[in-house]
Amino acid sequence: MHWCSLATVKTTAARVKMTAARARSRRHFGGVVGLVTPEDCGRLARVAASASDALVEGIIHSDRPSLATLQALDDTSRTLCEVLDPLELARNVHPHRAFREAADAAYGQLAGRMAEYSTDERLYGAVRAVLADERVAASLSAEWHRFARCMVREFEHDGAHLPADERSRLRALQAREADLSRQFAMGAGARGAQGVWAPEWALEGLPAHLRAALPRREAPSGTLAHVPAERTLLTTALQHVHCEPSRRKLYECREGLASSNLEVREELDLGVTSEDL
Repeated sequence: MHWCSLATVKTTAARVKMTAARARSRRHFGGVVGLVTPEDCGRLARVAASASDALVEGIIHSDRPSLATLQALDDTSRTLCEVLDPLELARNVHPHRAFREAADAAYGQLAGRMAEYSTDERLYGAVRAVLADERVAASLSAEWHRFARCMVREFEHDGAHLPADERSRLRALQAREADLSRQFAMGAGARGAQGVWAPEWALEGLPAHLRAALPRREAPSGTLAHVPAERTLLTTALQHVHCEPSRRKLYECREGLASSNLEVREELDLGVTSEDL
């Protein structure tokens, strides 16, 4: 039997704990504690929504304007974004479809909550009240004063200052735009497009190793090079192409890798008419 010193035992135990902690961290998607399974997406979104609702209620029912109003608003934003950001990542890049779909659904619900806050006239009024109170405004640091002014502009940009009927209409438009954007993002990685044949001279700006790998064919107008329907290659080609018609084809190919995206893009481009403004 071999005996180990107490120090050796403690060191070994510490290493085991560290290894276990690293293994657990790898299982948490994006390093977010608790984001392991598809079901966790909705659960974390609900927790964030509940916590942000409590913060908003505190702002709305505050007796008087103060720095605490701004701090609570900042906390609300951070509470939502700490969950929204990893959900945004998961719905786009997670390797498992069930996880991507769960993250997308949870993201939509939580983003909708943030949109409601952004058009809430009561929150808008609370921030304006802080700036309108000369005593409170004078007590704010430069950073908090700038934060308050920026928030007023953000609320007005999102329509919180509009009459109730116009805010309702704006919210509907924003919700539709968000849904179309989600559909577009979910379809952008699909396969099926054939790529783009462009004049060889138009792609001279491409890195040499990429340009050399492109298939060629002869045409009456000269040599054409083929850019495959692969998102990264199409994006690189867009950054270097010297021909406007080819640039348009590359863009349409990239943004329409899923055929359904063409219809979604058209609605995004044309869905908001002058009557909606």
